[in-house]
Amino acid sequence: MILHADTIAALFVDQVAQSQPAAQCAQAAPEPTLKWLMPTIVQTVVSLASITAGVMIAVWSFRKNRQSEHEQWARNQKAEHEQWIRDQAKSEWGAILTILTVADVKLPHVFGNVEWDTMKDGMLLDLRNVLPVMRNAIFISDALEEAKIIENFRDFVS
Repeated sequence: MILHADTIAALFVDQVAQSQPAAQCAQAAPEPTLKWLMPTIVQTVVSLASITAGVMIAVWSFRKNRQSEHEQWARNQKAEHEQWIRDQAKSEWGAILTILTVADVKLPHVFGNVEWDTMKDGMLLDLRNVLPVMRNAIFISDALEEAKIIENFRDFVS
């Protein structure tokens, strides 16, 4: 009798199906809750600690940046204010020099035919116009007072 491969396979499957497993594993005892919960707790604590550290670093960084930006802004404001004061002082000196230039233009460089009495009245009037401008100067008042320019100029014009 010749057995075919199909027949051998069918017999083998029948034999396996009929046999009962001889050994069974004993049921494992349940693990304590703390044993499987502990890794989760540790991971959660580590995660929260790293998040807290990241947030603290970000807050510190933002505060430092804000402080340095404020300091830069204050330096810029101070520099702009100082430049504005210098510009105002230049403007006041310019007004004084403009009036003095008007008087200087009227002064003849050669005193040939010019009559001094008629010339000095117009020139004194122009020079007297300088005193109110000097007295109204705010930004250069310290320099004018320190050098006694107003007093000396007033005495000169008088």
